[in-house]
Amino acid sequence: MADRGPDLWLAAGRTLVVAGIDITLEALCAETGKTRGSFYHHFTSVQHYRDKLLENWRRKATLDIITAVEQHGRHRAEALNRMATREDHRFERALRGLAIRHADVATIVEDVDSRREDYIARLAREDLQLEPAAAEAVARLGIALFIAGQLRAPDNLQAFNAGAEAWLMAAVTSVPD
Repeated sequence: MADRGPDLWLAAGRTLVVAGIDITLEALCAETGKTRGSFYHHFTSVQHYRDKLLENWRRKATLDIITAVEQHGRHRAEALNRMATREDHRFERALRGLAIRHADVATIVEDVDSRREDYIARLAREDLQLEPAAAEAVARLGIALFIAGQLRAPDNLQAFNAGAEAWLMAAVTSVPD
């Protein structure tokens, strides 16, 4: 297997987290088939690695998706829904479990949820012309629905959320001025 640099190690960490295995240097080396020296070529410590793993997820779960959604103009909400529900949610689901016991993970998860909520509220204000309070409520409900789907149906989030999303959109678009 060719060394793919830090990406190989980050993928290994995601695999370990999903499997419920503690991130240790030994576990990472076993998962990658690489040596400790290879690990230290990319990361200064296991804590540095964990920080990079969480930061990588934060970027992918927020900035990368938002950047891609912004390319869809007037169809941003639909694009966001498609992208969000088609992702593999096992890693995020496992992170939410770890957040209960690890403050650093909880901080990152809360930040991701907050960024997502802010973005959805912005879309609701701009695309649906909702007042700020209504947009924030829609965003909170949207995030709550998303998290519920991750926990209850991580392998089929799109189907789990389909009926609820249709109801939410109908309710939002029928809000009187």
